[in-house]
Amino acid sequence: TDTVIAVILLIVNIFFPGWGTAVMACIGGFKVRTLLVAVVQFFTAFIIIGWIWSIWWGILCLQRAK
Repeated sequence: TDTVIAVILLIVNIFFPGWGTAVMACIGGFKVRTLLVAVVQFFTAFIIIGWIWSIWWGILCLQRAK
């Protein structure tokens, strides 16, 4: 179900910032904007901003899935 996928993507975003968001961009139709967000999250994760942003996107994905 969508909720299970959203939880998995949130967990992926916690441990691998940007990767869960990139998968989100590819599921249900390719979304360039979301993929660009994933790239920025990945490259800014080392300064913590991208990591927090990635977790936030995972939470938003989970909320939309419910």
